[in-house]
Amino acid sequence: VCSSDLSETHTVPDQVIAVEAGGAVAARSTQDFPLALRYGLGPRSEFYLQTSPYSRVEGTTPDGEGWGDSFVGVRHRLRDADMLSPAYGFQVATKLPTGSFENGLSSGEMDWFGALMAQQTYYGFETTGFYQLGVLGQSPGPDTEFEHTWAAQTRYNTGSPVTPFAEAAFVWQPDNNTE
Repeated sequence: VCSSDLSETHTVPDQVIAVEAGGAVAARSTQDFPLALRYGLGPRSEFYLQTSPYSRVEGTTPDGEGWGDSFVGVRHRLRDADMLSPAYGFQVATKLPTGSFENGLSSGEMDWFGALMAQQTYYGFETTGFYQLGVLGQSPGPDTEFEHTWAAQTRYNTGSPVTPFAEAAFVWQPDNNTE
């Protein structure tokens, strides 16, 4: 899950640069403060670069703290939502191992991701469904590991800068499942 919500179908308008920052804290395990740069490539497409200038992972030996991994990707909205049908989009991305492997902040390998998303608004509630397949590691072969991410999110547009939302996500990786 990202600071710039990359599970959505929304894209930055053509030739517009957006800078987004956020934070994520999981009790007694991780802290992450991602930063994203998004650039509109057209009315439905964008390029993005996301990194974590500060990440902390507890439970590794030693506890890792420092710069996290970076992601480079492209997102495209296939169709806009209307009253009866949701918006659909896809994205492809690569994880660059910019974090420290020794501190547990990176796998030390490039990973590849493809995702599909759908989004619709009903009675002011914007609901998003997201699925992502990740190919973990640089060398494809019989030992290639895959990651699956499923997420659902809903938020209510209050018309103010504060937007209440709820999200459930499940990430399945070989030997490491997180909810």
